[in-house]
Amino acid sequence: MSIEPAWHDTAFNDWLESGERASSSTFFLYHNWIEHLSTPVVSHRPDGRIEYINPAGAKLLGKRRRDIMTSTFADHLPTNIRDTWWRAYVEKLDLTAEARPDTTGELTIELDFVGPDRKSRAFDVVASVQRDRHGRAGLIWLQLLDASERRKAAALIEERTRRLSESNRDLEDFAYVASHDLQEPLRKISAFSERLAHQLGDDLDERSADYLARITGASERMQGLINDLLSYSRITTKGAELVPINLSQIVSDVLGDLEVGIAETGATIHVGSLPIIDSDATQLRQVFQNLIGNALKFRRMGVAPEIRIEAAAFGSRWLLRVSDNGIGFEEKYAEKIFTVFQRLHGRNDCAGSGIGLAIVRKIIERHGGTIRADVVEGAPGAAFVIDLPRSEAELLSAA
Repeated sequence: MSIEPAWHDTAFNDWLESGERASSSTFFLYHNWIEHLSTPVVSHRPDGRIEYINPAGAKLLGKRRRDIMTSTFADHLPTNIRDTWWRAYVEKLDLTAEARPDTTGELTIELDFVGPDRKSRAFDVVASVQRDRHGRAGLIWLQLLDASERRKAAALIEERTRRLSESNRDLEDFAYVASHDLQEPLRKISAFSERLAHQLGDDLDERSADYLARITGASERMQGLINDLLSYSRITTKGAELVPINLSQIVSDVLGDLEVGIAETGATIHVGSLPIIDSDATQLRQVFQNLIGNALKFRRMGVAPEIRIEAAAFGSRWLLRVSDNGIGFEEKYAEKIFTVFQRLHGRNDCAGSGIGLAIVRKIIERHGGTIRADVVEGAPGAAFVIDLPRSEAELLSAA
C-alpha cells in the first residue's frame, strides 16, 4: 500500500521547513487531514529526531505530543529490536546517501510494536523520504498501518497450506503402500485361479468355469485399479523436472500410439499450432493420451469421432482446448468426472477404471495450471480447457 502523495509533497515539506506555515490555507487543509487520520503518522529527520506526530500516533505511544517531540523515532521501538530494526530501516531507505534531487523514495517494512498496555501489535510501516535539490534526505514521513489481522490471516493460510500438504503426502504414501501391499495377494489369486483352470481343465462344469473366469476377470480389473492408483500417487513424488517441451511433438507421439484406435473408428484429428511449454514430457503425454483416448472411446454410435486440439495465448497463460463430437456428458457432472474412480458409464459399456481424468487434473496442477470440462447445451461432444503458464523465456522474448 502506498502513501497518499499529500504528505510527502515537495511544497508541504517546504512549508514544514519554513516559518510561513500559518500563511498558507493549503497547509491547513493538509494538516487538518493528517491530524484527523485514525492511522498513526510520524515525520522525522534522517537522524531519527521526530518533527511531527498526529494524535493517533501519540495515542499509540501513550504520551503527550510535546514530550514526543524531544525524542527520536528509535526511542519508541521495543528495546529487543531497536538497534537492528533501525539499522535495517536506515539502510533500506538509504538515508545516509545522496540520490537524484527532488525525488521521493518509498518502502514498507514490518514492525512489531509494544504499546504502553504491554500488548504487542503488528504494523506495516510505510515510509516515504523526500530529498532536497542536492539529493540529501530531508523529512521522512511514516504511516503505521495495523497489520495484525493481515498477519493472522497469512499465518492461518500458511498453517492450512502446511496441513493440506501433509495430508496430501500422507494420502500419497498411503496409496503407494496400500497398492504395493495389495499386489502380492492379487498375484496369488490370479496364479491359483489359473492353476485350477489348468489342472481341472475339461473336468470343470460350466458353472465352475464361469466362477473361475469371474475371479480372473475381477483380479485383472483390481490389478488395473492398483496400477492406476500407483500412477496417481507418483505424479508429484516421481515427476521429472519441468523443461521446455514442444506440445506438437507430444501430441504427434500420442496420435502414433493411438493409431489403431483412430483407424478403427475412422476418427479425424485436427491439430492446431501448439506452443512450447515447461513440462514433464511423460506426464503431458499421459494427459493427451487420456483426453484423446476418451474422445475415441466415448463416441456416438455410427458417427466417426472428430477431435480438435487447439491453443491460444492470453497474457502470461496458454489455453489449450481438446474437443470432440462424442456422447459428451451433462453439465452437472463437469466437476465430478475429475474424481478418483468416478465413472459415468457402466463397466460393460466402456472399459477403464475411472481414474484417468483425476490423473489428468493432478498432472495439470503439478504444472501450475487448471483444467475444466466445458459443456455446450444442445451441442454434441465435450471439451476440456487447460490453462497453463507460459515459460519465462517465452514471455521475455515476447516483451
